Amino acid sequence: MDQGVAAVSGAGVAVIGTLVTAGLTYMATRSQARDQGRVDHRQKLRDERRDAYGAFMDTTEPLDRVIFDLVDTQCIIDNYHSSSALQAVEESLPDIDIAVHGLYRARVRVRLLGPSSVSDWADELWNDAAHMRAILADFSAGRGNVSDFQEAVEKVEGSKRGFAESANVILEALP
Repeated sequence: MDQGVAAVSGAGVAVIGTLVTAGLTYMATRSQARDQGRVDHRQKLRDERRDAYGAFMDTTEPLDRVIFDLVDTQCIIDNYHSSSALQAVEESLPDIDIAVHGLYRARVRVRLLGPSSVSDWADELWNDAAHMRAILADFSAGRGNVSDFQEAVEKVEGSKRGFAESANVILEALP
C-alpha cells in the first residue's frame, strides 16, 4: 500500500508541477505579447511623429522662400519705403497666404500626434507666420515699419528652431 500511495502522491505532484509550469508559461507569454505590443505601438507612433514633423517642416519652405525673397533678393529691410519694396511685398502676399495656410493644416496633425512640447512650437510658428503676414499686409496698405518686419522674421526663425529642437528630442528618445 505504501507503494500505491507513493505512486499516487508522485503522480499528483507531477500534475501540480505541470499545471504550475503551464500557468507560469501562459503568464510569461501574455506579458511578453503585451510588452511587444507596447514596443510596436511606440515605434509606430514614433514613425508617425517623424512623418508629421517632417511634413510640418516641409510646409515652412514657402515661408522661407518669401522671407528670402523679401530680405535677401529685394533687400526690403534696407529699402523698406521704396516703391520696389512695396511691389515686392504686394507680390509676396499670395505666397505668404499659401504658406500660412499650409502651416495651419500641417500643425493639426502635429497636435494630434503630440506631445505638447512639440505641438506648442508648431502653434507658435503658425502664429508668428500669420503675424508676419499681417505686418506685410499693413506695409502694403502704407502702415508698419521695418523693425516690425525684422522682429517678425526673427520670431519665425526662432519658432522654427524651437520646433526642430523639440521634435529632435522626441524622435531621439528610445521607443
